[in-house]
Amino acid sequence: MLYVILTLVLFALSFVAGMMGLGVAFIATPVLGLFGFELKHVIMPWSLWLNGLTAISGAIVFAQKKMVDWRTAIPLLLITTIVAPIGVWLLQFASTTLVWWIYVGVLIFLAYRMAFPPKQDDSVAPQITDQTRVKGGFLSGAIGIFAGFLGVGPGFLMMPTLVLLAVQRAYLLLS
Repeated sequence: MLYVILTLVLFALSFVAGMMGLGVAFIATPVLGLFGFELKHVIMPWSLWLNGLTAISGAIVFAQKKMVDWRTAIPLLLITTIVAPIGVWLLQFASTTLVWWIYVGVLIFLAYRMAFPPKQDDSVAPQITDQTRVKGGFLSGAIGIFAGFLGVGPGFLMMPTLVLLAVQRAYLLLS
């Protein structure tokens, strides 16, 4: 019965995350933790597998609707993919408790940023400049390492970062 409930919960979460153009790992990780699974060897691989499925399905839908800025997405995808194994390597030096507390801290911070977003001028048409792409590239390196450490896809950190860089249109970045 536990697995039926878990399957239904993860399916619903995956559906919602896919609609947002994100993977589901950012929310699947704490849900799987609540069901008592071990973090480093069970939850992280499951979350990343689910994350990949939802991110790919979201990417297909958003790409069909011409909502993907490929010139920005491809470099960020490559950078985060290349550096994520560094975060996985660093994971061996951290206790599971520390990883959970860092994860909780990140979720609280992101919830705060969503509840109280920075004020931006929405009257100006969004422009993604090359300078913004370069800043995003540098930040995506750190995001990739951190996401690898947490065992999640980088999308849940990349989207708020792009908002902070004044990329105002919600582009899917193949998280």
